[in-house]
Amino acid sequence: MKLKKTTMSLILAGSFASPWGWQCLAADTKINLCNTNTEKIFAAVAYDAATGEKIVSRGWWAIEANACIDLSLPVVDDRLYLFAQSSSQLLNWNGGTSLCLDTTHVFDYLSATDMPCNEPDQAIRAFREVSIAALAAPTGTPKYEFKPADAVRVGG
Repeated sequence: MKLKKTTMSLILAGSFASPWGWQCLAADTKINLCNTNTEKIFAAVAYDAATGEKIVSRGWWAIEANACIDLSLPVVDDRLYLFAQSSSQLLNWNGGTSLCLDTTHVFDYLSATDMPCNEPDQAIRAFREVSIAALAAPTGTPKYEFKPADAVRVGG
């Protein structure tokens, strides 16, 4: 299966600025997220904040079927957390780390583990923890693939 590669910004907002005015102390980590499915997915990411023990969660990025996007994130350690949902909302790619996200709007939460997450459209979702080092690719840019076999059916 051949994947086409595109660079995309956060969906629903042409450019996305954090309301907290992030100041990253280290260089951003580049990562490729790829969708090997036959339908578009929407991905959210989370990572440890440079400011301490908080986890930042951000979304949504649209990834077309059989395509990849490039992200640049201020990750301060080897951990990245990922969650995705198919455009049909029938499939989720999840894991075991509970974090807050907004189910319908672009979001950027500084404290996704300790916030109440009880506003309209907010929900706790299980993000998959991955090691960035384990995603190493020949190009040098870590790559994660959202594969059909890894999805969980949630509806339909």
